Amino acid sequence: MRNTFVRKMTELVRLDPGVMLLTGDLGFGTFEKFAAEFPENFINTGIAEQNMAGVAAGLALDGHRVFIYSIGNFPTLRCLEQWRNDICYHNLPVTVVVNGGGMAYGSLGMSHHATEVLSILRTLPGMQVMAPADPSELEKCFDFICRQSAPGYLRLCRGGEKILHAGLADFTDPVLVPLCMDEIADTAVIMCGEIASLFADIAAALQSRDIHADIYSSPFVKPLPDLTGVLSRKYKLCVTVEENSCIGGFGSGIAEYFSGLAVHPLLLRIALPDRYCQVAGKHEFLRDAAGLSAEKIVVKIVEKRMLL
Repeated sequence: MRNTFVRKMTELVRLDPGVMLLTGDLGFGTFEKFAAEFPENFINTGIAEQNMAGVAAGLALDGHRVFIYSIGNFPTLRCLEQWRNDICYHNLPVTVVVNGGGMAYGSLGMSHHATEVLSILRTLPGMQVMAPADPSELEKCFDFICRQSAPGYLRLCRGGEKILHAGLADFTDPVLVPLCMDEIADTAVIMCGEIASLFADIAAALQSRDIHADIYSSPFVKPLPDLTGVLSRKYKLCVTVEENSCIGGFGSGIAEYFSGLAVHPLLLRIALPDRYCQVAGKHEFLRDAAGLSAEKIVVKIVEKRMLL
């Protein structure tokens, strides 16, 4: 995803020389070519994320579209007040692009995990929050946010993501992207973010248990994707899966939406438990420890279906 982001930034600046890219002492081995081609459009603000957000707000007030790039929680939680007061209050076109969403920086511990960010940024008025599952979704999310004039958040993983889609249409509105469809499905599984890369293993395990499910990716957390199609298929169970806190994230958004409907599917939200990770290890190890491996996701779905 990171390479896709740099390519899209390069294409954008060639079309619009008013676009700026700021980084907090990050991106070595990534932004050298960009900085060499566009020295006036690139600023390394150093390890000073609060200042970086303030600089971004100032540039945006001066007419620039600004992108901020750093690791997971640092350009968001560390400078939340600047996002709230300087950027969102003024509805400025500043987008923060983070590398290492969720627990992708597993071995560095909870200080480098971004496990509450989707929840917290969802609450900021006017903030558009997106967590694409693969480079194809990132490309369309990038184009979507460039058509808006509002604050935005794009969550990447750490690199090496699988390509899940080919030939995606433009995202003119927030949408669900089908990953695996079953003509007789009575269960919908909606996966948010790079964890959707587990969809094939989940689909195979569900089929082996004679469970028919449609699996979707939702790169949109806020605004929510159009759920008309999901509701029209009259699923008995809707499952949300995200590598984010179980409180306030994508699944919570779906629950809020369902709460206003007279009829809706039974909802199962699968997310990170309400506690900080106490161990260190590779990304896959931490997912399994938190109950987010493909096998443990399937077990939770099977258990919930017993209530149908």
